Amino acid sequence: MIVEKRLTLAASGVTKFISSGKRKVRGYASTASVDRVGDVVLPRGGTWTLPLPLLLQHVHSDPIGLVRSIEVRGDGLWIEAELVEGIGKADEAWAMIEAGLLGAFSIGFQALKSEPLPTGGLKFVSWSLYEISVVTIPAQPEARIQRSTDGAVKLISAGIPLISARQKP
Repeated sequence: MIVEKRLTLAASGVTKFISSGKRKVRGYASTASVDRVGDVVLPRGGTWTLPLPLLLQHVHSDPIGLVRSIEVRGDGLWIEAELVEGIGKADEAWAMIEAGLLGAFSIGFQALKSEPLPTGGLKFVSWSLYEISVVTIPAQPEARIQRSTDGAVKLISAGIPLISARQKP
């Protein structure tokens, strides 16, 4: 017998998922669009070594997990990260993601080569990535936690979130 449980939650624009019992988030951490401070970070210009720390709000003393995968997709930097379980700040961050309070990513990097933009900002053409943070308000508005396509537990960001789990009695 299969039992299906559904629960509606008030969380939109944020998706988290559990796959193989692990707490994961994924989405674009950065794109090549102009950010809120007028800068552009070219995804193909970045270098990094995995795993990278996943931080809460760029606070270096608040690691909450690890970035396990980074892929340049088109003009974006697609990531998958795992939040640890049983550590206060990570548990708090997971609850905030679940509640819709944290729904974005932000990158922490060192510029290696940049060019001025006509608008006054900088275009970072070469840079080293040091950390990715889960944040409330990202500099790059497109750097959002995205919907999962797999996993036993999903929050769907299409207006009516749903948690669905199948259990055998």
